[in-house]
Parts: sequence; structure tokens; C-alpha cells
Amino acid sequence: MDLLCSANQTVTIDFRSYGDGGFYSYLFTYHPAPRPYLSVREKAAPFLPNPSPEPLADVLLTPAQVQRLQNLIRYYRLPHGSGCTQLKEVAITWLKGDLVLGEEHYKDESCASGYLLDASPHDLAVLHKSPKGRAWRNLPPTPVLSLSRVGEQAKDAAQKGKQQVWLRDIPHSQTEAAIEIRSQRQEEQNTRAAEKRLHRLPGFARLDAQYLLSDFDQSSYMFLESLSKEGAALSMTLKPRRRKRIDQFDWYIPLVHGKPKLTGETFLRQAKRLTDSVASLDWLDRWRQAAPGRTIEATLYGESFLNPDTSSDDPHTLWKTAGLSGSPFAVLTLRRADPSYLSLAVGANEKRSLVLLNFLSKSEQECQAHPLDSLGREKAVRGIVRQTFLLDAQGRP
Repeated sequence: MDLLCSANQTVTIDFRSYGDGGFYSYLFTYHPAPRPYLSVREKAAPFLPNPSPEPLADVLLTPAQVQRLQNLIRYYRLPHGSGCTQLKEVAITWLKGDLVLGEEHYKDESCASGYLLDASPHDLAVLHKSPKGRAWRNLPPTPVLSLSRVGEQAKDAAQKGKQQVWLRDIPHSQTEAAIEIRSQRQEEQNTRAAEKRLHRLPGFARLDAQYLLSDFDQSSYMFLESLSKEGAALSMTLKPRRRKRIDQFDWYIPLVHGKPKLTGETFLRQAKRLTDSVASLDWLDRWRQAAPGRTIEATLYGESFLNPDTSSDDPHTLWKTAGLSGSPFAVLTLRRADPSYLSLAVGANEKRSLVLLNFLSKSEQECQAHPLDSLGREKAVRGIVRQTFLLDAQGRP
């Protein structure tokens, strides 16, 4: 059904949002005549002693805002992904007097609507064409109305003793779409600057001859403060031009007084050491071949394949507790086709290895592709298994 109902009809929108951004809930009633407006009532959290809705001010809408409200309903009818820490629920009811003409119920866990909120069509077109356009490819290129903003302005007006108020649009520069475009442009500038600096890195030519280089960046990272007081680094992704056991490296190069602390020879030396360390672990190839799209990755933090961030579990302690010889040389990421992965510690002179974390796949088929994929599944918390598992030389627990 359409939001643009006839003059003797109304539409109620029961809206609730909860998660990391807090809880808020409003009951809106859309009246198309004599001029379009939303009557607003705030609903208390269901666990509070008085959950009855509190009347707030009415919010008058311009024709453009009515269209964005219609666009919002159309957006909710589309299929949505998940992964957002803020869940939105909406129940829409079309009424003619007390007669219910239609009802629709939706949930949105994707956070995608944030980029559509009060956005300009031009900004949405820019996002669709951006290098990261895949993230917005399934979104309609039409702006939607922010119900939470309607509720906030109705509440503010009521506190000031007003019974009616026109909805104020958020300034264009403050919309999530505009902020995202600025962020992407800044990221592009950082990428170009980092690429120029990395091309001047001693030993860059040898790196370029052996690896495909991409994702150049220059940023500050707290976890690098132990390597550089500035906590700043250049970074890039390196993929071997010839197939090797490690499919991809990410390398953070600490900056000292604004200059790279290391050279390309540092990476080549450490990459060879890691390649030699995993040369006997043939089972890694079998894990990778168990399903399409799998990769084995490593991150080099300066000169170490171990994350210097002390807030995470110390692989040295876990390694020693497991009774393994020596110390861990690297922590590999065994990445599946979806965002799930295994975190695996390997040693320089140890054929056994240690699973530190298993982020389980939601795909049943993916989980059953290899015995390691469902490791510890019965003890998973929100799809993550933090228990360690000692693997023998054949990759068996």
C-alpha cells in the first residue's frame, strides 16, 4: 500500500530502535490533510513501569519530506543484510477510521539506511559510482526520512511548550552520505600520498618485482606505539606474483620523524623466514583447497608477524601453556570466503601449531568443508570460539 493515502485515511508507524546507540521508540500517525503532518508519541522501554506513549508535538512535513517518508517505507520493503549493532523495527498500519486496511512489519539490521537519511540524490549517485560502490549497490538511490530525527524534534518542541513545529532538515554537510564522501576523498588523498612515499622506499623495486602491491595507506595506529613513538605508519598489501603458501601480506612500516624506519629488504627477509617456517605444513594447502575463495594471510608489524597490541591475548603465553617448543613466530589468518576465519599461531622450528581463535562461518556448507572449520563450535559465543586448540604436524587437533 502507498503512504499517500486519501484525506479520510491515516497511517500509523510504530518505530523502535535499540542497540549500541541506545533505545528509543516512537509512535507516529501520518495525516495527509489539510496539510501533511506526523503526530508523535514517545514510547517508553517495555521494562519501565509506565510504558504508555507520551504525546509530543505534531511535526509538519513539506512535500519533499513526505516523499522521503514514502521512500523510507519502500526501503523497508527491500531485502536487508545484517551486521549492524543498532536494530530498527517498524510496524506500519493503514487505517480508515477504526478499519484496518493493511499492515506491514519490518526489521533492519544492516545500518544501510543511515547513508540514505536526508541525503541528497547527488551524494547517493556519487556513492554508487565510488570505488566502494558495492556497499551501496543494493540501496535505492533515493533519500529517506529519519524517523528518529522527527521524534527528537517533536520532543524538543514539546519541552518548549509548542504543539506544532515544522521539521527542520539536517544540514547537508552533516548527513551520513556527505560525511562518507568526505571520508572517501580523504582516504584517496592518503592513498596517493602513501603510494608516492612507498615508491621511494629503499628496496621498493625488488618488492614490486616479486609482489603485486596495493592498498597503500598512511595513518596513525595505537598498536604501533611500541615500535614508533609517533604511532604512525605507512602500510600496503602484498600478494606474491607466483603462487606461494602465504597468499597475502599486510605490512605496517613504522615512521620515525616522518620517515620509514625499514626498507623493502626487511620485508623480503621476514617473508622468506615465514615461508620457510610453514614449508612443512602441507595441510594448509588442503585447508585452502577445501572450498573456493579461501586465503592464507599474514600481517607484518614492522619486523614482527606478531601483533604488538598488548590488549589482545598474548600468543607467547598461550604457546608456552600449550607446551610447544620455542616461541611463536607468526599468527596467520586462515580466511574463508565469507568474513569468518581461523587465527593460527606457528613457530619457526615447530611442526605443531596452535589455533587461537575460530570465527565460525554462518554457512553450514562452509563449516563442513574442512574438519578445522567447525572446531569448538559447541563452545562458540556469538559465533566466536576463543578456546585454543593444539594441532599436530598434520593439522589434526
